[in-house]
Amino acid sequence: MAFKYEPLPAGFMIVGMLGFIGSLIFWNSGRLSPPWAFTLALLSAIFFIASVVTLRESIEIDKHILYHKRRKKKKRK
Repeated sequence: MAFKYEPLPAGFMIVGMLGFIGSLIFWNSGRLSPPWAFTLALLSAIFFIASVVTLRESIEIDKHILYHKRRKKKKRK
């Protein structure tokens, strides 16, 4: 059984990037305790990685679909 990947919204990637940067800034300024800042940074990094993975997989699937559509058109001609 193959998985179908759908790209996550762009806002999901932006939240991941801004959350990671923000947690590092708050960690260095002392506004967040180190365990909380590390947890927030880790969660934000996971968000970002997940959005990149789904984006990459959905692009590869789209390329595969387009390849087969073009191939079918050539066979019909």
